Amino acid sequence: MPEKEERGLTAESGGEFETYIVTGLLRLMRRMPYESIKITDIVREAGVSRMTYYRHFKSKSDVLVSLVEYIIRSVNPVCHENRRNGDWYRFWLTLFDYADRYASALKTIIDAGQRNLILECLNRSAFPHLQKEESAETSYRLYFLSGGMYNIFVAWLSAKERESPEKMAEICCAFMKGLVSEEAEPSSENKA
Repeated sequence: MPEKEERGLTAESGGEFETYIVTGLLRLMRRMPYESIKITDIVREAGVSRMTYYRHFKSKSDVLVSLVEYIIRSVNPVCHENRRNGDWYRFWLTLFDYADRYASALKTIIDAGQRNLILECLNRSAFPHLQKEESAETSYRLYFLSGGMYNIFVAWLSAKERESPEKMAEICCAFMKGLVSEEAEPSSENKA
């Protein structure tokens, strides 16, 4: 029986075959090295035909990307609303609640050495919000934030005993205060 995060993908996305494939790949990744998993293994585990697999995905990494992008798409509207309202605690709490909800799947991806897919998806999700006229500083800030978020989530998900989402929201709010302090400002002699 699929785990809770894998079942949620079916109900909310409407992609029954995609869900079978995602669930099948995650189960295989928990039993064997990612590199040794073949498409034949995935379709057998998922109970779908090879044609069905290729109708939805081009590669194994596409399967994992679809899961990570699904999670990000699910959390983004709530997070962006919290950010617009200036409620950073709720922003971080929402992110960690979703990461906790999908922890098993995300940890499976991390443990399989495919954590780079998470960073790539975070970066892609940040940049649609950029406007063409926005500065290089804004672009670099988004890279900085998505990289920081990625590292925090990977460390948190990989910990033997994880802090609660509430505690992590507090920690991240404290980071933000430290990041925007005057200490981070370049001195007048260092400004170009």
